[in-house]
Amino acid sequence: MEFRLLGALEILAAGRRIPIGSRKERLVLAVLLLEANRWVPLGRLVELVWTDEVPESARRTVQSLISRLRARLRTVDQALNIEREGACYRLTVDRASVDVHRFRDLLASARDAGDSTAAALYAEALGLWRGDGLAHEVAAEHLHQELAELRLRAIEDQMDTELRLGRHRSLIGRLSALASEYPYRQRITGQLMLALHREGRSDEALECYRRTKNRLMEEVGLDPAAELIQLELAILRADPSLVAPPSSLSLAGVDPLPPMQLPADIASFSGREEHVKHLDALLPDDGAPPAATISAIAGTTEIGKTTLAVHWAHRVRDRFPDGQLYVNLRGYGLANPVEAADVLRGFLDALHVPSQQIPADTDQAAAQFRSVLAHRRVLILLDNARDAEQVRPLLPGNGRCLVVVTSRRQMSSLVATEGAHPLGLTLFTTDEAYELLARRIDRERLQADPAAVDALITACGRLPLALAIAAARSAVQHEFPLRAIADQLQAGLAAFDCGDAATCLRTVFSWSYGALSEPAARLFRMLSLSPGAHIGISVADEEAEETDPVAEVHEQVAGLLDRPRSGRVGDHTEDVNAPGGDLHHEQHVQPSQGNRVDVEEIDGQQLLGLSA
Repeated sequence: MEFRLLGALEILAAGRRIPIGSRKERLVLAVLLLEANRWVPLGRLVELVWTDEVPESARRTVQSLISRLRARLRTVDQALNIEREGACYRLTVDRASVDVHRFRDLLASARDAGDSTAAALYAEALGLWRGDGLAHEVAAEHLHQELAELRLRAIEDQMDTELRLGRHRSLIGRLSALASEYPYRQRITGQLMLALHREGRSDEALECYRRTKNRLMEEVGLDPAAELIQLELAILRADPSLVAPPSSLSLAGVDPLPPMQLPADIASFSGREEHVKHLDALLPDDGAPPAATISAIAGTTEIGKTTLAVHWAHRVRDRFPDGQLYVNLRGYGLANPVEAADVLRGFLDALHVPSQQIPADTDQAAAQFRSVLAHRRVLILLDNARDAEQVRPLLPGNGRCLVVVTSRRQMSSLVATEGAHPLGLTLFTTDEAYELLARRIDRERLQADPAAVDALITACGRLPLALAIAAARSAVQHEFPLRAIADQLQAGLAAFDCGDAATCLRTVFSWSYGALSEPAARLFRMLSLSPGAHIGISVADEEAEETDPVAEVHEQVAGLLDRPRSGRVGDHTEDVNAPGGDLHHEQHVQPSQGNRVDVEEIDGQQLLGLSA
């Protein structure tokens, strides 16, 4: 039995996720787990469940919630029990079965251990985090903040330990990201300054101090902490006390660890068996050719390109002993695309090239990157690429490396000039869609109402992200019948919103449409005039014939289209005329007797269901 709070609240039994119930049940359970083996007053539970006005029935409601939780837990393990004594409740569990308490125990052990052991313990503790604890429970905001603060202090302690071990070079990238994310954490700022100074980048360290000082003065009217001021003075004086100790790796006579940058794998990955076999066939052997192997995974918005690439990379990572490099190139989204020069600096730093030896010029840095990889076997995952131009400087030159590129575009020029192997993703089959749901929703629940499952799959248009959102709704709204959830989702794209941009279909579709050139956007609007779900490629060619070049326009529009059959394309836009169109119903706007001028009046945002 395992209880997880460091991320989405979960109970696992024999590797199977156990449904928990309503939001209020989940919140009560979270508090009892946080206070495991200790008595919790009923009044505190009431305060946590209601953040606004507390109803007169609140205490009775919490008691009812606890009764339901008690019964639910006993169906999993008869030994689990929520005890009551007066107006207090206690859940008795093994502390080791609750990730929060394992996390706390590991931190306590790390603080009493030597630096080398402590570094490993901190890494193990922080590895338990799967996301923001309780972040999905609005009423538990202050609980979430407590856990977030605990994690941040652990990260700071870990960074201090790593700096004492002389590992400043490998910390700079992570500390830079942390300093950007938490600009008011002066301890992190100081750690970044020290790491930069030890790496011979004292000017950057002092600039980091100046930025922090100005931000504090302008935004909160405070001076930097005394420790930060003293560190700045020590850097200006080149104080010998700041010199790094010899790296523990050097003292041990071993090489630095290879980079292992892959994001977390998806435990519930399903489908794509043929695509996995295709990627397996690309693995380099001992007689590898003199050029790197490149796979270009393309497909429409949120069709599962990254999920497939990351899952497969984890599957074969042991074949690449010199490391795995990963970057989100941010080709589509709110943030600007990542510049190749920045990616190269990060990759070379991860490959332990001294920062002062990394050229500022992009072409020179790319040449150095190819040189460093010349005799290494490294897997490189370039995720969410905008176009081939963004990717080319990041390609190695030897045959022992393998590069996987994901993009909403087909990367035809990479196929033509770099010999990339194209791999196109289409929508899930109905069987694949069912299997994804079955891995995230109890099969018994699916089997109890097959018609509702069919309606759910239809509402999601067999789009993987939409199916994942539907499964999440089912987990959070466990008391709702599947038919009710399917009815919610059939209302349109607005229902596919989990509260953040990355998992909001309306938003991610808008990123693709916003990135289109005007000719491509016009072609997309023209295609929407088709009264059917699919349209022939030749018809699309005719619609685009006035634009130049046609192939470039097609490749842009492909980021919003699916190719379910050879010679056909279909889109995922919402039926703005239908009262409840699903994601794969494409009869949008009836053409007015072939009058093409009307296309200029069509709002692409409306076609995607993006307008308010």
